[in-house]
Amino acid sequence: MHIKNPLSDQDLSICGRVAWLRLNHNLSREDWSRLSGVTAGRIARIELGRCSLYYEDFRRLMPWLLGGPYNFESMRPVNPIWLMNGQGSIRLVSPLFLPSTLMLKIPYTTGFIEFMDENMDIINSLIYDPSHCTLPPQWLQPYLEYARQLKTWKNQIDGYKKAVDILLNRTANEVRK
Repeated sequence: MHIKNPLSDQDLSICGRVAWLRLNHNLSREDWSRLSGVTAGRIARIELGRCSLYYEDFRRLMPWLLGGPYNFESMRPVNPIWLMNGQGSIRLVSPLFLPSTLMLKIPYTTGFIEFMDENMDIINSLIYDPSHCTLPPQWLQPYLEYARQLKTWKNQIDGYKKAVDILLNRTANEVRK
């Protein structure tokens, strides 16, 4: 079968790493699709090297390999630099939240390679020197959303703590009687 627009070697390597990641995490294409919203057919085409990975595919797929966005496992996300060129660690030590194509006002079909080439300085800074990283405003939104999620979790934990304190006090009062 003749492929109309064959992928570059770099694209094919990325596709192979996507397939390896899914298989390494024992996740079926159907489950990954259901969790991420990327169709199983699209996942298959990426893994088989029939189409390139879009940046938005990366954003939507990768957190679900590790339990989903804001899950403790996904706090050590897949390293986009490793996915791009196979170098460095597969997973990062600290969280990495990337803006959507909508936030960046770029087409949904922006390729992962194109995105990484254009933003490698920011990505490198976020990964390897976050304390000195200056983000453009549209890159801050995912971090603000994460901060909101942390506040929600804190409020839930505070509520659970109050409930446990009440139960402990009641139990202590019953024991004293």
